[in-house]
Amino acid sequence: QRQVTMRVLDRLLPEGRKASDVLGPRTANHIAYQEHRELPPAVAEEVRGAIKFWWGYMPGHTAYPWVFPNDGNVARVGLTMPIGMDIGNVREREKYALLRPEDERIPTGKVYVRRLLEHVYGDEYDVEADFPLVSDRGKRDGTETYAISSTRPIDSPAAAGIAVTGGAMGATSAFHEG
Repeated sequence: QRQVTMRVLDRLLPEGRKASDVLGPRTANHIAYQEHRELPPAVAEEVRGAIKFWWGYMPGHTAYPWVFPNDGNVARVGLTMPIGMDIGNVREREKYALLRPEDERIPTGKVYVRRLLEHVYGDEYDVEADFPLVSDRGKRDGTETYAISSTRPIDSPAAAGIAVTGGAMGATSAFHEG
């Protein structure tokens, strides 16, 4: 997808300029982690037909947990976060719902997903019993981890009615940034 986007943008730029020189990182700088979970019927109905994001629940620019509904009551519960964050550089740690005072490093994707489910649904549900992992999905036992290369959202001339986004990270980041 990124390769197609860059070639299209290259045609619109002045001679000698390439979109990839300013937009495209050459290495992965974010990680995505997701678990395929069976949701309780009421939760599945709540998220059906929409992707749900929780902005500001974890540190990092373009870091956020999410639920993507799949089929039936199954959804992918996951997150995207920068690779290599140092928890020592996170200011005001207490403002992030998915961090704990005892965290000595940035939590793993698995820990973040568990904390998200407990934070959002733990008052009403037993997370382990009511949100079981669907082990026959995903790349491995109901889970998937994959690297993403992303840039900060670019400034789009939105006042002119133009919004430039690309891929899941670019589109959701641009939406998040307004």
